[in-house]
Amino acid sequence: MLTWQQWRDGEVNLLNPALVRLSLLHQAAWNSDLRETPPLLHTAATVISQGTARPAPSAAQLLPDTISASAYASLVACPYQFYARHLLGLSEREAVQEEMEKRDYGELVHRILKQFHSRFPLVAGQDDTQLEAVLNDISRDVFAQAVERNFIEHAWRLRWHEQIAGYIAWQREREAAGWRYLEGEVTCNKNLPLSADATLRLRGRIDRIDESERNDGGHAVLDYKTQKRKHLQGKVADADRDVQLAFYTMLHGATVSA
Repeated sequence: MLTWQQWRDGEVNLLNPALVRLSLLHQAAWNSDLRETPPLLHTAATVISQGTARPAPSAAQLLPDTISASAYASLVACPYQFYARHLLGLSEREAVQEEMEKRDYGELVHRILKQFHSRFPLVAGQDDTQLEAVLNDISRDVFAQAVERNFIEHAWRLRWHEQIAGYIAWQREREAAGWRYLEGEVTCNKNLPLSADATLRLRGRIDRIDESERNDGGHAVLDYKTQKRKHLQGKVADADRDVQLAFYTMLHGATVSA
């Protein structure tokens, strides 16, 4: 007699391949796959099938009056995730943070670029060496507190340092294409009518807004990302599900590019 656990962690637990072959042999030769179902299992299965109903959560009393870009992305990715996280408030507890995380690194880069472009809304006509020096000085100041708290964070600053020359080159290309930096880290709110007596408020912070010199002053919204190129290419390819830029476009209004 051989026994096995039919279910494990809610998933079917498959037979050992050797036992599968033995079972198939007996099924073909003697029309029996050798499996015996204990009587108690029949009883349990009957009780489960009669007593289990599909959950039907109700959100009517929990619907928010304001939604952010991240919350909307959660709704598109998985409505039940949105229900649990944003309506029931069942977010995971935040752990004590000892080291900088990728999200913190991105926020510091955002601050650096906002300060840099507040000083140099245009880089045309400026010397690359001077621009890199200024951007390095701003970066050192912004990262100073994190590095003082934990010297390991110096590695994050060096990681950003390697991107500085490339960023300035990209900014020159963008200006050559007719775009001008307008403002950064812009908090926007917009009311979206849902019905005669219901309004949903959209809220978000746009990393950067550019103005076009060639499109009647139209605007472009930009979202800075510090992720790997391969991951970002996947987000672009899956634009139907990655709704962040679409959300910012609707939030800002007068947008011709994102």
